[in-house]
Amino acid sequence: MSATQTGVSTTFADNSWAQLSLGITTNSINTLKPAQQVQTAQDASLSVNGVQNITSATNTVTTAIPGITLNINGSDAGASTTTLNVSANTLLAQTNIQAFVTQYNSTMSLINTALNGGSTTDSTTGITTNQPGVLEGDATLEGIQQQLRTMVSGSTFNNPTGPYQTLSSIGITTSSANFGEDPTLTFDTTQFAAAMVANPNSVANLFGAAAGGVTPSTSTSNAQGLANILENYLQPMVMYGGSLSTTEAGYTSQLTDLQTQITNFETKATAYEAAQNLKFANLETLLAGLNSQNSALTSAINGLPSYSTSSSSSSG
Repeated sequence: MSATQTGVSTTFADNSWAQLSLGITTNSINTLKPAQQVQTAQDASLSVNGVQNITSATNTVTTAIPGITLNINGSDAGASTTTLNVSANTLLAQTNIQAFVTQYNSTMSLINTALNGGSTTDSTTGITTNQPGVLEGDATLEGIQQQLRTMVSGSTFNNPTGPYQTLSSIGITTSSANFGEDPTLTFDTTQFAAAMVANPNSVANLFGAAAGGVTPSTSTSNAQGLANILENYLQPMVMYGGSLSTTEAGYTSQLTDLQTQITNFETKATAYEAAQNLKFANLETLLAGLNSQNSALTSAINGLPSYSTSSSSSSG
């Protein structure tokens, strides 16, 4: 028999008296007690980098070194020393950076569609029609698009732990499609992995992670790392009462004003239509009266008696 849990705090009870029947335990006065202890429950015990008496109820130790799991596969009566070589998980960082690149490209695609629209092709005729963007010519959105592209394509990010000061230095570059006018980013994972091996702290600082000196700042000029710089640029826009909120309120006001003008025009058009209908009805009545008078006059004229005259001449 064995317990389902491990550790010194685990209590194992034989409530079925199976061990008593097998002669492993004996029964004293009204109490079931072991005659011999087959195996004492123990915690795993180890020391890490000089820290003594680290214990765990299981052989899977997760509290000794932050972020690292130690699997103890057997006992070591001699208490020998094992050296661990710990390396950074570059795959996790790569996955997160790829997520950033994907989201950035999605945002730029959304902005581009709003500004420039797109085209639709009729499936029957094959004719392609260009549709203007819903925010075509919007200065605020055009400014955001240009600023974001400038930030990621050539800006430095006040990285206190060089050598990586630009995104291109770790494999993130703007696309060469459409003669360089494409605003999307491309991600060279091989170059990124090499940068992570060479100087992971510098890569982390480039994105604003506090690994070696980056400090979040509310000042755009002093902000360190891409994340902090983007936050300082975008936060005033997206916050309540920010520039985007103000722009939206302006468009909402224009739409409300246009709707009011449309409503007023429709009211005037309805009133004008009613007036014209009334005039037309009155004209119809007048014409009907004139036609009646014309008929009466015609009848009267036709009812007048007709007179004829004759003349004769004589000669002598």
